[in-house]
Amino acid sequence: RVYGTSFAIEDDAFALSGRTRPADLDAQLQLFAAYVSDPALRSGGWTRLHATAGGLHDQLAASPEGVYRRDGAGLLHGGDPRWTVPGRAALEATTPSDARGLVAALRLDPIEVTIVGDVDPDLAVKAVAATVGALPTRASDTSPADAAPIRFPEPGTVRRTHKGRADQALAVIAFAAQGLTYPYLAAVDVSDAALPVAPWAQDWTDARFHGTSYSPSAGHSASETIPGYGSLSAAVEAPPDKLEALFAAAGRIAADLREHPVSADELERARRPTIETIGRERSGNAYWLIRLADAQTRPEIVEQVAHTVPDYEAVTPADLLAAARLYLVDSKAWRLEIVPEAKP
Repeated sequence: RVYGTSFAIEDDAFALSGRTRPADLDAQLQLFAAYVSDPALRSGGWTRLHATAGGLHDQLAASPEGVYRRDGAGLLHGGDPRWTVPGRAALEATTPSDARGLVAALRLDPIEVTIVGDVDPDLAVKAVAATVGALPTRASDTSPADAAPIRFPEPGTVRRTHKGRADQALAVIAFAAQGLTYPYLAAVDVSDAALPVAPWAQDWTDARFHGTSYSPSAGHSASETIPGYGSLSAAVEAPPDKLEALFAAAGRIAADLREHPVSADELERARRPTIETIGRERSGNAYWLIRLADAQTRPEIVEQVAHTVPDYEAVTPADLLAAARLYLVDSKAWRLEIVPEAKP
């Protein structure tokens, strides 16, 4: 038989996933039902965690990129510890009993099942009904009534240090953006498509500082689960004495995007690879599994899939100019600099 299981913790859900063939769909779903109804928590995982906790933190602290992986997501979520790598003491103190309360949700909370691939829909419905659908009745909604709001950090500059080489540093600049809404693109909310960050990041990439070797990256995040939360960010490695020049260059690029619309050619260069990637990915199951997740509770997602490419194609330079003026504002910028720890 062909089946498998992987487990992931998402912002608002636990996700079990597996790959099988049509003939073994029943076995795959039986395995899911077993994991959901009777999850096992073996001590071996915690033993390995305790054994590697110290080394993990030493490794993360040894470079600016490691410090950013450790602290960056938490800082960008307003300091919320759920997006931060737990400290050394917290990791070492963790026990299986700490996890039992968390995974209790597997036995209590609502379940959404998504199946994609070469399978007869009627047979899939019957297979789900006989396995996951046969589990005891669950709550229909488990949204916390008193959940604290999660916000983008206040504008300003934050500094962190690393224990690595003295000639390595990292500069990060980020701006608050919209959360993911439907329809995906609407008016100046085109920033949700991550298009504005493309020319901005490209300009930063093309900037040249004599004698400096750096590796830039840029990203866009639009949350489907945190109302109104999103970010546009870029990061670049450089020697510590170049950080101010990099932040100044980023400011000039943002100002240029606010003042001058990108050309039709620049827009097409940013848009076309994304559209081509979507076309390729639509031929595989992974794309549909990701896109159709949450479709049971958010049926608008299904309709939106058909509009994704047309929406990208409809974006104009004027749309991007409006988005840049709304989001890429100097007074709203959040900056992070990660520099070498001072030596005694």
